[in-house]
Amino acid sequence: SDSNVDVKTNAECSALDGLYSISPVSSQELLVEPEVLVLPLDDSGSRSPVTAVPQENPVLQGGTHSDLEAGITPSQQLPTDLTGELPNTLPTASPESEPSKSLPDALRALQEWILSHTSTGDLTVDAANLFLQTLNFCLEGDLLRCGAEKNSEQLKAILSRPGIWKAIDEHRQHLQQEGRAPETLEDIQHRNVWINLTKEGQPFLDGTNNIGLILMCDWFQPNSCQGTPSYSTGVISLCIANLPPHLRVQPENKIVVGVTPGPHEPNVDTINNFLEPMVHKLMLLWDESISIDNPDNSIARDVCAALVACACNSPATCKVGGFPGTGGTYPCTACWVSHKELHIFDQKFPQRTQHKHKIAAKAYSKLPNKAQQQKFLTNKFEQGRPGGYQPSILLNLPYWNPKKMVIINPMHCLFLGLVDWQFHTIWVEMKHLCPGKELNELQEMVQSTLWPQHCGRPPNGLGTSSAGSLTANPLRSLITIDLPLAIPVLWDKVDIGSTDQQAHKEWARRKQIQEKKQAETQKGNKITQAAAKAQHAQDNAATTLQATQKRPWKSNATQLTHISNSDKYSDTKALANATQVREDDASKQGYLSWRLEDDEGILLLASAIKLLGSQTVTKDGIKEGEKFLTKYLDKCTQLQGAACIHPNHHISTHISKQLS
Repeated sequence: SDSNVDVKTNAECSALDGLYSISPVSSQELLVEPEVLVLPLDDSGSRSPVTAVPQENPVLQGGTHSDLEAGITPSQQLPTDLTGELPNTLPTASPESEPSKSLPDALRALQEWILSHTSTGDLTVDAANLFLQTLNFCLEGDLLRCGAEKNSEQLKAILSRPGIWKAIDEHRQHLQQEGRAPETLEDIQHRNVWINLTKEGQPFLDGTNNIGLILMCDWFQPNSCQGTPSYSTGVISLCIANLPPHLRVQPENKIVVGVTPGPHEPNVDTINNFLEPMVHKLMLLWDESISIDNPDNSIARDVCAALVACACNSPATCKVGGFPGTGGTYPCTACWVSHKELHIFDQKFPQRTQHKHKIAAKAYSKLPNKAQQQKFLTNKFEQGRPGGYQPSILLNLPYWNPKKMVIINPMHCLFLGLVDWQFHTIWVEMKHLCPGKELNELQEMVQSTLWPQHCGRPPNGLGTSSAGSLTANPLRSLITIDLPLAIPVLWDKVDIGSTDQQAHKEWARRKQIQEKKQAETQKGNKITQAAAKAQHAQDNAATTLQATQKRPWKSNATQLTHISNSDKYSDTKALANATQVREDDASKQGYLSWRLEDDEGILLLASAIKLLGSQTVTKDGIKEGEKFLTKYLDKCTQLQGAACIHPNHHISTHISKQLS
């Protein structure tokens, strides 16, 4: 919703709002005097005290490095009533002491693991001693941080470099130059999310000092050696949107929020822990300015900053933004389309709102277990019954609107999504472009193309394992330069009267019969299920023994299928063979070319990307691109079937709206 009510809504506080995150925060900031934990008797009959913290302490603390080497001093007094067994819980602070934050989940689990294994003898006292001392040293030395420096300090270091403010000012003047057509859009600074961001009624980014930031998050495999175990780590970063595009993505101009550890990607709760310190600093940068020297003219600038967008691939977007994910019942981050409706492109679905997201996030946080949380995500948000959202720490930002600021990345959605799907999944894997035939001809055409310097050249061996997975640049070059010219030429070489094409027609006819049969069977099953449900209700309501006995009845599905088949299809032989059709048969896939109609589809996709994916777009061009994209998606549904449509196909329809 665009109303002011949505923007200013603050749902009631949850107990989880104060959850302390382990990784990014310095242990020095919350240093508390540790207590002494006494471990059981070892083999020599002596006890070894270990420094530990109460559960209320946010982090495990320890002494200095020299203290750790020297060990625990004998002056520490031990309790006289020890029984030799390790207590199940650590001592708590006295009632008079000021209550502190609870221990984060990761440290609490680690603490319980050490206690349990020490008490059972699986972990020796010396090993536990050494482990805790090492952990304390890491925390003392601030070695367990998600990020190396505070975000504000990194921002200050970047803006203090010579030439940065000059580049920012020149880029802003270029975007606001006189004579620029108002219908032309070139940068995020032309988007409504930038223009309409206000603070105390005044445009926040209209001046020369305030900074807009873009959040990015992606995971990767650090070890590229074959045969190594899967290990996924990620980088969370911020880029300065005030810089021109060629500078804002340079590594030296990016703010490293943190690096997430492996071996697996963090879930929603964990990623919020990593983002919480960043959000805290962003709230400070929104409320209070910091003074940054301009080395170009020695004049200090008072700078505030705000997060204006989150640009990631679909999985990261859903985790960071608090959405169910592309595998959920409602996979879109902008509207309430279900998985069963992904193939419908001419219908407007209800839109997601900031207000409902906040309410649902609070409700999700109060659910007691994972099973209820998963069920919560499958539900659509309705009046009095929230659902379909996950918590996001970004909602704590007073200006954050996930519907507008969690953007759909065109690189991942269009190039690595639609173009890669069309080329590899449809043409290569389904044998439309066969090695030794069409793929070789396509490779010759690509090699003979004179490429502009800024275009990414596709590798040799297109469509084969030798080329590997294509990145966004080669895919963009293919869809805008080569494929619109090459595919119609390759398709025109197909002999309609050949044996292969005649076999394809027969296969397509059987496929159509099979799909109709399956649809009618499903319809019959629904009738049968409704009748069974009514019968079950009738049986439960009956009070006599006869009413509870099973009543024989004939399946309506069998009758419906029989009538439909006999009335509609006279080719009984083809009907019998319809259930034996298998798409994984390579010889059949070669006939699934749809070539006489598919050449129009690739032209529609190329036209849409030309209008929506250019560096400079116009409002009229966006409307035309949306029409071309919708026609292409309808063509895909018509030729490949609704079952082949993925969430990326639907999500791409929102790109035109986000550009404006």
